[in-house]
Amino acid sequence: MLLGLLGLRIIQHLGAHKHTAKPFRAYLRHNNSDENYDMLGHFATIAFLSFLKIIYNIDLYTFNALARRVQIYVNQHVFARFDKSGTLLKRTNEMTKYTLLPVYTFMGLIVTSVLLAGCVIHVGASDGNGGYSSGNNSSYSSTNKSVSVGEGLNVGDVSSVNGSVTLSNSVIAKEVSSVNGRVKIGDNVTVSSVELVNGKVSIGENFSAAESVETVNGNITIGKKSSVAQNIETVNGNIELTGVSVGQDVETTNGSVYLNDGSVVNGDVIFEGKAKKNNWRNRPPVLKVDANSDIKGKIIIFKEVEFDFADSAMLDKVERRY
Repeated sequence: MLLGLLGLRIIQHLGAHKHTAKPFRAYLRHNNSDENYDMLGHFATIAFLSFLKIIYNIDLYTFNALARRVQIYVNQHVFARFDKSGTLLKRTNEMTKYTLLPVYTFMGLIVTSVLLAGCVIHVGASDGNGGYSSGNNSSYSSTNKSVSVGEGLNVGDVSSVNGSVTLSNSVIAKEVSSVNGRVKIGDNVTVSSVELVNGKVSIGENFSAAESVETVNGNITIGKKSSVAQNIETVNGNIELTGVSVGQDVETTNGSVYLNDGSVVNGDVIFEGKAKKNNWRNRPPVLKVDANSDIKGKIIIFKEVEFDFADSAMLDKVERRY
């Protein structure tokens, strides 16, 4: 990306600097064909392609914002300066006329990359004979693609980098993981563990995990009659449990915890992080425990937390460490 933008900057200065403006315009007059003029479009393409490989490490919103910034930079600082004869363009309609090609090229590359990013690997697709094309107990992983496991399959590890993971109802799997992608799990699913870096976790009813459910950036939601043998953790995100049994701790740093409809945490509920000055833009996280839910261990907080307890006796379990 740096090399591409450096090329754009060089072109800009060639056409604008007093010592190079005339030779640069003379070059454009001498090479007055569409092919040579389109070389300027190639600089935009090179700049875009040089950072294309990193777009899958950012979310779509950030990518669109980046793309728009580069497009504006190219239009305003390169293609808007000269026409094919080397004449400095001043009127908006002239600038628009000579920027259509590079802009359309730029937009086409964006659309192509988004379409490629939307590819999905379907595990358990029908083979046309009532069976499945994928064998059981196999592991599945992908890069820049999503993974979807069909209903009722028994598989190994399921993972994706820059793509979502979906487990349909009644799936049995081992470790489920994703980097930069959400995980959606149906009802009656059994796994060893769920681990994410950037993405939310949505889990249906009657779910069972032999180990932990964890994410760094994202919410965790688990439905009724579910159990997690070890911990449920997130750094930046809320945790919402409805009728869930947790074998050990529930932990978050920048998020709230909601325990509903008979959820039970057999360990501690921990709010990590440093104490901050709270105001209307920085409200404290919330710990809500309804009348049918319980925390067997302590409520350990390292900063201010807003409590919403159906039973005021729950306040006796609060341990402040700030």
